[in-house]
Amino acid sequence: MSDFQNVDIYSSLMLVDRCGLGGKDAEFTFDGIAFPFVDEEGNAVTHMAFPKFVAEWLFSKSKFQVWTKATDEQPTQFVNRFGIRNCPKSMIELYGPEIADCSPIERDPDVIEGSDAPLFRTEPVRLQRLSIPPNEQPRDRQGRKGAITTIPPGRS
Repeated sequence: MSDFQNVDIYSSLMLVDRCGLGGKDAEFTFDGIAFPFVDEEGNAVTHMAFPKFVAEWLFSKSKFQVWTKATDEQPTQFVNRFGIRNCPKSMIELYGPEIADCSPIERDPDVIEGSDAPLFRTEPVRLQRLSIPPNEQPRDRQGRKGAITTIPPGRS
């Protein structure tokens, strides 16, 4: 039998947006539900209470980490964008002491972040039109002409 003594799904934690922006800029999506940092009137806030299991999921992913600007005292760092105010010791043991850090940070806007950073394109993809003679056009399995009219550059 399972022991559910340590399961705590009804607790909430105070998350802090360390960038100091809040609102839609700090929004994240969990299980298809958007969690923006806004109050009841729709004003942007920098701290908000979230369910504990959402905060645990948030810190188990590295996609919510950002690069900070370098200063005279400290080089550029890759840190969590969010922090937990009055963080429980059990979460500090699980995810490390950096999740309890709520100090303000300045995000570096010149750095490309995320897992798709090497795939970043600087120019749009162009399609080249091909003129294929009718007798050489591709056909499907029943012998009908295919509907291929464009092929990306570099492919033939």
